[in-house]
Amino acid sequence: VINSIIEDNNGVLWFGSMFGDIFYFENKQLHPYQYNKIIRTYRGKFITSTFEYINKSGTFYLGLFDLGILEISKDGKQKLYTSDHYTQYIIKQIGNRVIGTRSIVESNTTRHKRKGYGIKLYKDGNETNIYLKDFFPTGYERFFNMEIGKDSIIYFFIDRLCYIKGNKVHTTKVKDKINNITVDGDEIYLCFGNHKGVSIT
Repeated sequence: VINSIIEDNNGVLWFGSMFGDIFYFENKQLHPYQYNKIIRTYRGKFITSTFEYINKSGTFYLGLFDLGILEISKDGKQKLYTSDHYTQYIIKQIGNRVIGTRSIVESNTTRHKRKGYGIKLYKDGNETNIYLKDFFPTGYERFFNMEIGKDSIIYFFIDRLCYIKGNKVHTTKVKDKINNITVDGDEIYLCFGNHKGVSIT
């Protein structure tokens, strides 16, 4: 099942599948990504995959849900951004782009004992561990519409509008589901579902 389509700097269309394999369209045919074999080594460790981004140097980034973010360079070097302890949500900023996914799973009982959850942020070559109290994600949570604001990372998660500034996460509970977030300077545009329109904050 194809779940993402990305156009690279050369105008080539790339297609990402739920199971991780990537293909590109050229000469009216689909061709497999030469490093699909690297992605396949992680099969069985993630639930689903989302092909997120290709940077200018040809490095690919995939979100492997329940594992982390996989980075594959143009020459096949790989790096997995993940966590080996309690449930973490992995966020990586790449230039003016930001992506995120859930790393490892933990039972709700253990998670509630900790009274919150953790985020591991990769930004500017540094790792930052952030702990968010009194918020208990459950089920198949994902980050949606992650954007970079003037001095923060902004995203919609479950029923919260969240932004990361420094080593802290600030959250605001929203009543209606947000379909899209757009940042323009100091203004944040929230596009709601169910005919609720657009809000500017």
